[in-house]
Amino acid sequence: MADEFDLTEFASRRFEHPEDVARIRVVLAAHGVDVSLVEAWLAWRDHSAEMFAGWLGLPPDDDRLWACVESTARALDGVPHCATCSCYKAR
Repeated sequence: MADEFDLTEFASRRFEHPEDVARIRVVLAAHGVDVSLVEAWLAWRDHSAEMFAGWLGLPPDDDRLWACVESTARALDGVPHCATCSCYKAR
Protein backbone atom coordinates (compact mmCIF):
# COMPACT_ATOMS: atom_id res chain seq x y z
CA MET A 1 0.00 0.00 0.00
CA ALA A 2 1.10 3.54 -0.68
CA ASP A 3 2.56 5.84 1.96
CA GLU A 4 3.22 3.23 4.66
CA PHE A 5 3.79 4.77 8.05
CA ASP A 6 3.11 3.89 11.64
CA LEU A 7 -0.36 4.56 13.07
CA THR A 8 1.31 6.24 16.05
CA GLU A 9 2.88 8.74 13.67
CA PHE A 10 -0.47 9.19 11.96
CA ALA A 11 -2.13 9.92 15.31
CA SER A 12 0.67 12.28 16.27
CA ARG A 13 -0.10 14.35 13.19
CA ARG A 14 -3.36 15.18 14.98
CA PHE A 15 -5.56 13.05 12.78
CA GLU A 16 -8.27 11.51 14.85
CA HIS A 17 -9.52 7.92 14.81
CA PRO A 18 -6.38 6.08 13.65
CA GLU A 19 -7.95 2.64 14.27
CA ASP A 20 -10.97 3.57 12.12
CA VAL A 21 -8.69 4.82 9.37
CA ALA A 22 -6.64 1.63 9.40
CA ARG A 23 -9.82 -0.44 9.05
CA ILE A 24 -11.13 1.76 6.23
CA ARG A 25 -7.86 1.28 4.38
CA VAL A 26 -7.98 -2.51 4.82
CA VAL A 27 -11.57 -2.64 3.53
CA LEU A 28 -10.66 -0.48 0.53
CA ALA A 29 -7.61 -2.62 -0.24
CA ALA A 30 -9.82 -5.73 -0.16
CA HIS A 31 -11.78 -4.12 -3.01
CA GLY A 32 -8.67 -3.20 -4.98
CA VAL A 33 -8.56 0.46 -3.99
CA ASP A 34 -5.10 1.49 -2.76
CA VAL A 35 -5.18 4.73 -0.78
CA SER A 36 -2.91 6.31 1.79
CA LEU A 37 -3.94 6.65 5.43
CA VAL A 38 -4.67 10.32 4.81
CA GLU A 39 -6.87 9.49 1.82
CA ALA A 40 -8.74 6.88 3.86
CA TRP A 41 -9.26 9.50 6.57
CA LEU A 42 -10.52 11.97 3.95
CA ALA A 43 -12.94 9.43 2.51
CA TRP A 44 -14.63 8.87 5.88
CA ARG A 45 -14.48 12.56 6.79
CA ASP A 46 -16.28 13.37 3.54
CA HIS A 47 -18.86 10.64 4.10
CA SER A 48 -19.48 11.92 7.62
CA ALA A 49 -19.82 15.48 6.35
CA GLU A 50 -22.44 14.35 3.83
CA MET A 51 -24.45 13.17 6.84
CA PHE A 52 -23.88 16.52 8.59
CA ALA A 53 -21.66 14.89 11.21
CA GLY A 54 -18.15 15.48 12.43
CA TRP A 55 -17.04 11.82 12.42
CA LEU A 56 -19.53 8.99 12.26
CA GLY A 57 -18.78 5.69 13.94
CA LEU A 58 -17.90 3.02 11.40
CA PRO A 59 -20.51 0.41 10.60
CA PRO A 60 -19.60 -2.99 12.08
CA ASP A 61 -19.99 -4.73 8.72
CA ASP A 62 -17.17 -4.33 6.17
CA ASP A 63 -19.56 -4.52 3.22
CA ARG A 64 -21.58 -1.62 4.62
CA LEU A 65 -18.38 0.36 5.22
CA TRP A 66 -17.36 -0.25 1.59
CA ALA A 67 -20.76 0.94 0.39
CA CYS A 68 -20.32 4.16 2.38
CA VAL A 69 -16.92 5.10 0.96
CA GLU A 70 -16.72 3.42 -2.43
CA SER A 71 -17.30 6.41 -4.69
CA THR A 72 -15.11 8.79 -2.66
CA ALA A 73 -12.32 6.25 -2.35
CA ARG A 74 -12.36 5.38 -6.05
CA ALA A 75 -12.08 9.08 -6.88
CA LEU A 76 -9.09 9.39 -4.54
CA ASP A 77 -7.52 6.33 -6.17
CA GLY A 78 -8.05 7.83 -9.62
CA VAL A 79 -10.66 5.29 -10.72
CA PRO A 80 -13.89 6.63 -12.18
CA HIS A 81 -16.91 5.78 -10.02
CA CYS A 82 -18.50 3.71 -12.76
CA ALA A 83 -15.30 2.10 -14.03
CA THR A 84 -16.84 -1.35 -13.70
CA CYS A 85 -20.16 -0.32 -15.26
CA SER A 86 -21.10 -0.81 -18.88
CA CYS A 87 -21.52 2.97 -19.24
CA TYR A 88 -17.81 3.43 -18.62
CA LYS A 89 -16.68 0.52 -20.79
CA ALA A 90 -18.68 1.90 -23.70
CA ARG A 91 -16.61 5.11 -23.78
